Amino acid sequence: AFVRKRDQEMKPCDLNAIVQETLGLFEGMVRRAGATVTVDLAEALPVVLADKVQIQQVLLNLFQNALEAMKEAAPQKRLSIATRREGDAVVLSVSDSGAGLTEAVATRVFEPFFTTKPEGLGLGLALCKTIMEAHQGHLEAAPREGGGTVMTVRLPMEGRS
Repeated sequence: AFVRKRDQEMKPCDLNAIVQETLGLFEGMVRRAGATVTVDLAEALPVVLADKVQIQQVLLNLFQNALEAMKEAAPQKRLSIATRREGDAVVLSVSDSGAGLTEAVATRVFEPFFTTKPEGLGLGLALCKTIMEAHQGHLEAAPREGGGTVMTVRLPMEGRS
């Protein structure tokens, strides 16, 4: 389902359930990386209208990028995932304890073919941003206080797009 081209299937979704399911797919990578994952999912989070598979693609990309960012830079590899409600939006943040983003990189990180990875194509975050825009949502990157990066996904609550 992740790799085949298909029409977007927008349905009411529980973002917390998508996060938990995606983390299940990601468990092996976390163990191999020696990372610690902290999950703080808000209770009674409103439903979002989303294509579940596309949101999982975004999350897998963000989780993988966070692990890769921590590979060399972080003595303690910490990945934090949290959800919350903010006004008419449901917000997911993915924070890592990696090297972080410079201002120059932060301004270009969503450009197609821009990459800081030696073997990267520079398409992952550009695709994620496109998926979020198709959901009337947003994807942002910012330095994390204390080092690392915070990627923030904002999706409108169902009926608020």
